[in-house]
Amino acid sequence: AVVSTQSGHYGRVLQSRTVNVVCCQKVVHHRVKTYLESKGIMVLERLSVMYAEDLATLCGTSLSPSISHWNIGFVKCVQRLEVGGKKFLHFQPTDTTHFGVITLHSLVGK
Repeated sequence: AVVSTQSGHYGRVLQSRTVNVVCCQKVVHHRVKTYLESKGIMVLERLSVMYAEDLATLCGTSLSPSISHWNIGFVKCVQRLEVGGKKFLHFQPTDTTHFGVITLHSLVGK
């Protein structure tokens, strides 16, 4: 019951902040992940430090152990791509003066 209450709370907080993707270096609890995905929020878990730091930089945020207003970043778009049978997520920055783009390999489960 505690996990369900927490997942509902986090889901509402993230939705109110118009979050579309949650990235985490650790495993997200199954109920929390299911709840977030049911609200249309993509969950990326088990990111390596390298990917997490690069993604945070691209989004204009920093890594943080909690959900707060200062660790929410922004990207122009997130695309699911398939090239040669391999699945990718492609993140484009909002700042068009920089051409940094991150593509995460094999993180798309669906």
